[in-house]
Amino acid sequence: MNHMTDHIIFATNFSDACHAAIPTVTRWVDAHNARLTLLHVYDPEKTLHRDAEGQLNSFYAEADNYSNCRRVLLTGDPCDSIEDFCAKEVDGLLFMPPSDRTGLPRPFHVSTRARLLQNLEMPIWTMGKATLNTSAAVAGNNIAVCVQNLDEPTDYVYAAASHAQRHGATLHLMHVVPETSEGTLITALHSNAPLGVETALDMLSDLAASLPGSVKIQVHVRMGSQWRELKTMLRKSGAELLMVGSGQTLHSSFFRPAINPMLNNCEIPIICLPERMGVRSWRAQTSRLVVA
Repeated sequence: MNHMTDHIIFATNFSDACHAAIPTVTRWVDAHNARLTLLHVYDPEKTLHRDAEGQLNSFYAEADNYSNCRRVLLTGDPCDSIEDFCAKEVDGLLFMPPSDRTGLPRPFHVSTRARLLQNLEMPIWTMGKATLNTSAAVAGNNIAVCVQNLDEPTDYVYAAASHAQRHGATLHLMHVVPETSEGTLITALHSNAPLGVETALDMLSDLAASLPGSVKIQVHVRMGSQWRELKTMLRKSGAELLMVGSGQTLHSSFFRPAINPMLNNCEIPIICLPERMGVRSWRAQTSRLVVA
């Protein structure tokens, strides 16, 4: 099982977004007594080692008060270096705030965050632009998990349930049924995805019943636009953290992976979980289930 809160890896490029994330990182480290790694990757052709080292050592200076904190400086391609580093860490959670956008848009550019979301087999904490100036909770009283594909493996849901259980939070299972069209009817021929709200409620309730009985669970299903309806459910549930499978975080744009607009527009922090996390199946127990 991936104990994602044992080790917090904070990848920083010293942007405003990274500075804004410092209070949240502090809360996560304090709440879980986690190890903390401050990680920076620089280009030696553009930056001197001593300058990069000075920036890293001065960033988040309060972190030096943690006995289990280290600062790691790497060179090379940021995505490749971060991916190689994280591959050696068995348990961990990568903090990856959004980059500050500067200059003109680059049509064929793939962001480091998008590449890591596509390739990394580690949970990634991130946030949208709307979350930069807000106080982000570790869990809060309500954690939402968006279950997009009810007919596919949902190992990440068990990881979300484990996090909710650890913090005594209510877990909100959410699913949006797309409006019926010729496209959805054709798609339904090749999957067991529900086409109606009642069927989706039954499938989501079955999933809830397989989670630990000590977790308080609410089920939410709506029909319509994925992001519009999810946004409505998040607000009504009072969710303070959204957890999603990594497959929901990207979409194809001009033949390249791009961040799903849902991430950039989301008003609460998001943890993107690998679709298969090696989480053992919980023995089915009776959950305290409330259908909302």
